[in-house]
Amino acid sequence: MAKKNVFMSNKLLICVVDAKGGSGKSFFTQIFVEAARCDGDCRVYILDGDTSNSDTISIFQDAKLVSMSEPEAFGKFALAIKKIENGEVDHMVFDAGARDESLLEEMMPRMLQAAKKIGATLVVVRPINLSSHTHRNASNFTQGFARENNVPVVLCRSLAFADRPSDFDHWHNSQTRQNALKAGAVELVFSNLGRRWSTEAGGFGLSLSDVGRGDFTKLGDVHDMRDAEVIFTEEVQLWIADWMSEAVEMIHQGIADALSNRGLLKVKNEKSS
Repeated sequence: MAKKNVFMSNKLLICVVDAKGGSGKSFFTQIFVEAARCDGDCRVYILDGDTSNSDTISIFQDAKLVSMSEPEAFGKFALAIKKIENGEVDHMVFDAGARDESLLEEMMPRMLQAAKKIGATLVVVRPINLSSHTHRNASNFTQGFARENNVPVVLCRSLAFADRPSDFDHWHNSQTRQNALKAGAVELVFSNLGRRWSTEAGGFGLSLSDVGRGDFTKLGDVHDMRDAEVIFTEEVQLWIADWMSEAVEMIHQGIADALSNRGLLKVKNEKSS
């Protein structure tokens, strides 16, 4: 099976969730969006729950804001599901705000029901940083709601969020991690992109894929474009492009494994993909 076939064969509602700010939600959201786009073969409806300081909506100008505290918030997800059903888009990716986890979990049964009606699957992505609180939240969600409702879970950690790989030893060796994996979660470990480059790209409102392609046209302003060209040298562009290629391939496999763990993986015949 071609790795990207998981996105070509499955309609996915991907929610990137953690209760704390600064856990890497927006960082992982943009990578999952790029993976879901499958080199332009798939269309992605992007929702951003961070209404106060939105990185995702500055990077993806077609993203839509969602205030989870508003009574009509579910309508945003219902519209995404309707667009998937009508064939207007193929997937949804939601970057949840820092305080949205409990509100989203309350809404998830309705999302699951609506997704099931159109043959779509809800997937939850949980960032793993150095916080034990984040670890417990991710593991408890996987062992509780996700296992009870057959929701695939992908745990993501990036070595860019630590000074050295051994900083994650307390997570890697923990019973908390083992419990999450036993409950069906899949863990992805991304190599160190370097703390600077995602911050630099976000500061310009560029995605990492924009930088990897050397495409700064969305900036509009000639001076901003020149600044970006100075900062993102050709060597940096090639490094980021290579990193993104590896990350996207990892996500394709991770999503496939997470769906398979729940018995939800759909696969197209290679000849039709």
